[in-house]
Amino acid sequence: MEFVRRWINDSDRESEIDKFSFSLSNPKPFQDDLYAVLSFPSSRHVKELYLDFSDPSWEQDDPKKTHKAVCNIPGPVYRNHDLQSMKLYSCSFMDQWFGNFGSLKELSLGWIELESASMKAVMEKCPLLWSLSLERCWNRGEGMEIRGRNLKLRKLRIENCGYEWWCFDSPNLKEFKYSGRLGILHFDNVGTPVENVELDFGVEKEFQQVGDYLQMLLRDLTYARVLTICTYILQVISSGLQSLTITGRSLEIRHLILKIQLHPNEFWGIRFMLNNCSKLETITFDLVPGNGTILTGYVPPFELKPDDFWINNPITYKCLKTTLKVVVFEKFMGSMTEILLLQYFLNFGQVLEHLVLYAVDGLKEDEKKIVIKKAKEMKNTIKAAVIIPVILCIDGIYAYI
Repeated sequence: MEFVRRWINDSDRESEIDKFSFSLSNPKPFQDDLYAVLSFPSSRHVKELYLDFSDPSWEQDDPKKTHKAVCNIPGPVYRNHDLQSMKLYSCSFMDQWFGNFGSLKELSLGWIELESASMKAVMEKCPLLWSLSLERCWNRGEGMEIRGRNLKLRKLRIENCGYEWWCFDSPNLKEFKYSGRLGILHFDNVGTPVENVELDFGVEKEFQQVGDYLQMLLRDLTYARVLTICTYILQVISSGLQSLTITGRSLEIRHLILKIQLHPNEFWGIRFMLNNCSKLETITFDLVPGNGTILTGYVPPFELKPDDFWINNPITYKCLKTTLKVVVFEKFMGSMTEILLLQYFLNFGQVLEHLVLYAVDGLKEDEKKIVIKKAKEMKNTIKAAVIIPVILCIDGIYAYI
């Protein structure tokens, strides 16, 4: 803190500063200094203000655990009419004063108790706001509404917040990323034109028969062009009344990104997505072993024989016949499970143009040779593969197999 005081006192009082960031995980012993430190950015017409008073150890807590803000924004901060980007972590604020932030375009809030009414007031008082991020925010037994008159919001990121339900009404939203527990996500405008969607319910540990709800959620986001989903969704989505089909129109997804562990529990979920993405052009398998949960109590919608699932189920889908041109597999190691899955696309991808394999990082020389050998064996065992280029990338170097 002594260094900060000196820096503020020695700085040129006439100069403007574009960006000011200040982090302090235990501000209580420095209350007398904080007023001066937090008032400083306003006097220099700062355009980007980042204040973080969260404790790094909180990241290890259960996502359901809440923490109250440990600091309050002092009055001078609200006088900065030039702010365009602001981050407040474990820092409470007075929403009625946000009217001074008429130029604010980006806002990140984290580690605070946040009521829906306060969030609504903030969005109404910041008419230019186009990016909103909420991390570990919560309130007592209530939900959260993201809505507002003439809302220009285009990007919305939500991470491990403690709300039972969410209601979204943002007609200009283009990017939506949600990670956390499975709650009620409701979009008032069904068919909202969100183009890039990421859904991660990886904190859930047990299998639940909520396939109908997940299918409804994807139907609400039917216009998404890029969709990223986690292993939880793949394991659960086929548990609905319609095990392999979403009722209504086909999804508009062009690029599907699957965060997988390549466990048999995910197989029917992969088929579900292929069946409902009739316009799919690219599918990416991102292998994330250990980053997700193999759900206890999993119940497959049909008989599941992992060893020959991709061999003895030669079902093809519309996207494989007409649109799917690129298959990408990240963190390729050449395991038999990987080979069988990729051979399925080589066999049945009638318009497939490329199969791109990214080897896992940090391989030793002998491990690289094994990966190359496995990739060649995979291609050579498929007759159709002779005309489909297979590209292998190891340590940033691309080569045709």
